[in-house]
Amino acid sequence: LRRPVKIRYTCRESMATTSKRHPFHMDLKVGIKADGFLQAIQANYVANTGAYTTFSPGVLGRSLLFDGHPC
Repeated sequence: LRRPVKIRYTCRESMATTSKRHPFHMDLKVGIKADGFLQAIQANYVANTGAYTTFSPGVLGRSLLFDGHPC
């Protein structure tokens, strides 16, 4: 029809079909109290956030906010 089309992916579709995965190496050490509360966390991230340094803060920030589960 030669008209613009808007595509809106679900989370699963986005994870399966778009290219926004960046390789990370993470070492985590977590301390949990006997009552189940988080006491301490020590994290060391090495991230390949891509060729453009302007994207690096966003890529790293998302990795700290999301648990890695796709949806």
